[in-house]
Amino acid sequence: MLSYRWEDIPDEHADRTAQVAAPVYLTDYIEKIPLYSTDIEGLYFAGMFSRTNYPERSMNGSILARFECAEEIRGVPVPGN
Repeated sequence: MLSYRWEDIPDEHADRTAQVAAPVYLTDYIEKIPLYSTDIEGLYFAGMFSRTNYPERSMNGSILARFECAEEIRGVPVPGN
């Protein structure tokens, strides 16, 4: 079983002032959403954190992210990415 200490979480992923179990919401999150492509050739990410799931996360948004990511892999321009 993996265990993590609060101080092991990188600063950009945690609000150190709120050490509670409730979610911590960031402002301007849309500007921080990662692109599908990465700096590693052939590595792409799509899921609950993608633009299609902002501001409400859903299974439909994740499926749309999958299709948009596939289009980007094929070379089709994807708006916002």
